[in-house]
Amino acid sequence: MTARFLLAPMLVAACAFRPAAAGAQVMTPSPTATVPVSDPWVDEGTEVPVLPPGFERVGDMLLEPLARPDGVTAFAYRDAAPWVGGVVPVLFDASVTANQRQYFFSLCNGVWGAAANVRCVDRTNQASWVSVTKANSGCFAAHGGPRPGYTGARQLNLQENACWSQRTVLHEIGHALGLMHEHQRPGRDQFVEIRTQNIIAGNEVQLAIINQGAGDFYTPQYDFGSIMHYHATAFSSSNQPTIVPRPQYAAIAGNFGTTATPSSLDYAVVRAVYGTVATVTVPGAPTAFSASVSGTQVHMSWGAPATGGAPTSYVVTARTAVGAVLGSWDIGNFLAASGPFAAGTYVLSVQGKNTAGTGAAATVQVTVGSTGMRPGAPANLAGTVQGSTLSLAWSAPVTPGQVQSYVLHYAFTPGFASGYTVDLGATTRVAFGGVPAGTYYMRIFARNQFGNSAESNEVRVVVGGASAPAAPSLLPPQGRGTNVFSLSWLPGAGAAAAYYLLEVSSTPTGGPDLGTLQIAGTLLETGVVPRGYYYVRVRAVNAAGTSAPSETRLVLAQ
Repeated sequence: MTARFLLAPMLVAACAFRPAAAGAQVMTPSPTATVPVSDPWVDEGTEVPVLPPGFERVGDMLLEPLARPDGVTAFAYRDAAPWVGGVVPVLFDASVTANQRQYFFSLCNGVWGAAANVRCVDRTNQASWVSVTKANSGCFAAHGGPRPGYTGARQLNLQENACWSQRTVLHEIGHALGLMHEHQRPGRDQFVEIRTQNIIAGNEVQLAIINQGAGDFYTPQYDFGSIMHYHATAFSSSNQPTIVPRPQYAAIAGNFGTTATPSSLDYAVVRAVYGTVATVTVPGAPTAFSASVSGTQVHMSWGAPATGGAPTSYVVTARTAVGAVLGSWDIGNFLAASGPFAAGTYVLSVQGKNTAGTGAAATVQVTVGSTGMRPGAPANLAGTVQGSTLSLAWSAPVTPGQVQSYVLHYAFTPGFASGYTVDLGATTRVAFGGVPAGTYYMRIFARNQFGNSAESNEVRVVVGGASAPAAPSLLPPQGRGTNVFSLSWLPGAGAAAAYYLLEVSSTPTGGPDLGTLQIAGTLLETGVVPRGYYYVRVRAVNAAGTSAPSETRLVLAQ
């Protein structure tokens, strides 16, 4: 079978957010192991949130019940309202850092505000506002603006180290604007099956249908790609799926609940409620611009501008310390870039650009080749299993930067952006006893007083139970033009795959920050690919788990 799609750049940040299900077993090899919140949309952390009078929490939404009769699975809630004029006043708790404030505004105004007439602003004397907090009680937001006659704060909580990914912040802002969950809309049962037998006991209401009110906003049609859709194992008691597409929609559902940006239908409903952006203006300066050095590689990231028009691309410029221009590159609509630099000190800048012009620059200075360096990435990570004992070994970094300790980063899904971390000390070998049966995905990174390294290669380790597929072999791309390609791969040995996942990345060792595509066969023919370079890899999937990735191939589109 042949699949066909168009490779398209996506915003780079914390993309596919799909943490381990609540209740999943975790490895604790020593008393010093740390276990973070397993699913911030589901768990309430260690604190029970103090909700406004008359409100209850449904998933990550704060809703005011209108009626809740016993014996039914659909509930009605009082209508929220759009924010007047699309202006959302925001008051940040003192614990929210300056960079987090910039990041919040960049996503509200640079992503939602780029598509519709909405704008987040600092609260001055407005009678109603969004109160952004960081309590250790998960991620949630009050739904919509206040109804007429109601005033005061409407809480939006983003727990530290759990809720500040791009996907989660945009999702919670969506709720604050009035968007409801896609999987809780009336009529959803013709598109998905809710497997109540897999839901954590007492949490069935969290995935129940919510009857639509005048202030509840849904996409024009059911949208698996909506940023307001939960992932397949939300509220799962056993890491088994709780949301399953109906057979006739399985082919288009993809990895629902993992997108890092709103879909076209998300944008359409927000425009329908708040109106369109009237004119295109020059972008303001990008926000939260930072750069880190690992060996000779410089990694840059930034947020969308909080002011001005939405960029259609970004221009990165490198200068010497005395101002001489070394190069300038239009990298497309990405929020990150990286590349090798010779030893020296550089001034880097990034500017947003659209049809109205090129905006103001954000700048940062970096030094490459200094003595105070973070470690390079560990390499050659490998795992072996004997019974319930799991052993890992890896090679120390070869680039400069002394290693003080290594940290294990693992999760239950491949290409993970969140998960669990365990400090391993300075050893390059470790063994865990009594590991629960399951499929684990693992990486190692090094740290010292200057920061953390990039992560090692990812390995898949299966402990007990049925066998997941082995990694497929990705063949070299076959070009039929400068930017049209076909990709094919050979199945791995062992268990058969039910389907494959093609991962597209902007770096050879990073996660699939440019997208993931589910494919039934072993051949993919692309459409016209935008100019740039892409790193692609393939994983095999069956009911027992997901394989390690294939080799990574570079695709150049000119």
